[in-house]
Amino acid sequence: MTEPDNPVDHDVVTAWQADHAFSYAAIAHLLEAVRAGAGDMAMFDHAELGGPGQWMRGGLILTGRPDDTILTHRIDALCQAISEHVRAESPTAQAWPSADSTPQARWWPDELGSPDAAGASDELAYAYFRARSRLAVRRGGDVTLFDTGAAEIIGVAQSRSDGQTHTVFTTPEGELTLDDMARVATPEPEAGTGEGAAAGILDTLERLGELHAQGVLTDAEFTAKKRELLDRL
Repeated sequence: MTEPDNPVDHDVVTAWQADHAFSYAAIAHLLEAVRAGAGDMAMFDHAELGGPGQWMRGGLILTGRPDDTILTHRIDALCQAISEHVRAESPTAQAWPSADSTPQARWWPDELGSPDAAGASDELAYAYFRARSRLAVRRGGDVTLFDTGAAEIIGVAQSRSDGQTHTVFTTPEGELTLDDMARVATPEPEAGTGEGAAAGILDTLERLGELHAQGVLTDAEFTAKKRELLDRL
């Protein structure tokens, strides 16, 4: 890794060395990764950072060494500092979608609000709501809510047991599987009636069509959602 050409970058990387105790090369690598993610996320691959990993602003981090919670916290703290620097450079930049930006980010119950972090791993998608102690998980079209209790989720990782790979969530105390958390009832959406409900469905169909045309939704996702909405008319 060569030193940044920008003297400002050189100064901040040097300052972060003192604050976070990573090498200049590792910090410069992470700066490039966070900047590529517009300050909202980073895909990195550096030996000092545990190998390949992913960071998302809001709290979730995936590293090649999920059991090393100290390293996880150090990387997260550095990424947060870099994110503030990068977002100050370009305040309007946003690579990681907010909770209201795409239909993928609104598959959980509305009353949960905006998640602290959301993403996908293997066959499932997840959204974490720290203040509400809730983790929403979607497999296919099924959404399940879990009570995270007093645990604070800081990352997601892959764990292999019995010859199978499972998604686990990391906390400062260790790994947390879905089986470790209590399931909570998923609220049923209120059924709409009359012309108002029909108009709302038609508006949603129009929005879905726009997202499909933009490539946000796949053909299969668009067709399935359209059929579901039309069945409600």
